[in-house]
Amino acid sequence: MQAWKLGPALATGNTVVMKVAEQTPLTALYVASLIKEVGFPEGVVNILSGMGPTAGAAIARHMDVDKVAFTGSTEVGHLIQQASGSSNLKKVTLELGGKSPNIILSDADMEYAVEQSHFALFFNQGQCCCAGSRTYVQADVYDEFVERSVERSVATGALTSEGHCGVLTGLKCGNVAKLQTWWLLRIFGPVMQILKFKNLEEVVTRANDTKYGLAAAVFTKDIDKANYVSSGLRAGTVWINCYDVFGAQAPFGGYKASGVGRELGQYGLDNYTEVKTVTIKVLQKNS
Repeated sequence: MQAWKLGPALATGNTVVMKVAEQTPLTALYVASLIKEVGFPEGVVNILSGMGPTAGAAIARHMDVDKVAFTGSTEVGHLIQQASGSSNLKKVTLELGGKSPNIILSDADMEYAVEQSHFALFFNQGQCCCAGSRTYVQADVYDEFVERSVERSVATGALTSEGHCGVLTGLKCGNVAKLQTWWLLRIFGPVMQILKFKNLEEVVTRANDTKYGLAAAVFTKDIDKANYVSSGLRAGTVWINCYDVFGAQAPFGGYKASGVGRELGQYGLDNYTEVKTVTIKVLQKNS
């Protein structure tokens, strides 16, 4: 996330004040030492630690800051937009939370789909904005998928918050009722929900039934089905037969409450620039 912000900001000629996450300050501060080591001029990159309500809020409200880019929760994203509106209307890019659907059609390679679904959720213990936390499996292969998925087991790595370590372990849940509160919430932890669907129309509707729209995936051998589902999903990124694959040239960001704007690619660079029109009157040439 630090590189996604620093790279385009510096490449387009800006100076940067970066407030790092209070849970992980040491990594970012080490990057500051590397920046100094390679010879960046003083004041071009400024990295500070602190808490969101103090350091982060001060940046968001500051009249001399022209752009804020933020990765984190939707709740904080709202606060940043409000701060922008009440200060200097600074440009804002927000990469926020998700409740991403991972859709397994009946014709998918089941062994591969199970492995990729496991990776989609557990590769960072679910602590990723685009984690595939809602796994939708077509009815006629649902039991096989659940059985294979349970056999795959879960080895949970470190959780960022010390308080979560004694609460959460790797968990895969099937037949989750829609009205259960945690079906709707962004858990941001190692919890996979496995849900059953009958047809494509149903799964597109259910996948979109959330306030989030960051990412999604479809596993199938039928490209027409893949195109049908991906075109109907309200998500900024849709992976087909893969998950969490990024390219620096491909813009990333969310629909709905998952964010504003895009990072990476040309769109990501444009967010750190201003457009100016200069019109020059050309004098009439004398004959």
